[in-house]
Amino acid sequence: MYHAHQAFEPAAAPLDIITKSLYNQLVMTSLDTAFFALSDPTRRAILARLATGDLTVMELAEPFEMSQPAISRHLRVLEEAKLISRRTEGTTRPCRLEADGMHGVEQWLATMRDALSRSFDRLDHVLASMQAETRRAKPARHTRNKTPRKRSTRK
Repeated sequence: MYHAHQAFEPAAAPLDIITKSLYNQLVMTSLDTAFFALSDPTRRAILARLATGDLTVMELAEPFEMSQPAISRHLRVLEEAKLISRRTEGTTRPCRLEADGMHGVEQWLATMRDALSRSFDRLDHVLASMQAETRRAKPARHTRNKTPRKRSTRK
């Protein structure tokens, strides 16, 4: 059944439908998780701090006015989104940025940038066509040939 909010696609083979469905489900779930993780300013600040290098949970918690367990909850969300990873080194658990988690977000953003660029290109074409049509339809301004008036010779 077709719903107005869905894109219309011609009928496809059942295997294609299953493959697309699974792909969309996996990709969209991954994107939803990543965007949810990125939606919080504290988590974005944590990612910015990790961009300078690996940090422990305690080091990450330092500038924030929140408890270590609260920071750990934020880290868990980032880890589930595959934006960071944690490893155990003795008694510490350093965190690091993970490029793989951002890959899906980057691909989605690149797709959106390309679509927007194509949309602007189409708009440029339409505007150029409208300008050309306006120039063709606009009558040329003719200047009347005026004969110079004779000056009166009266004094």
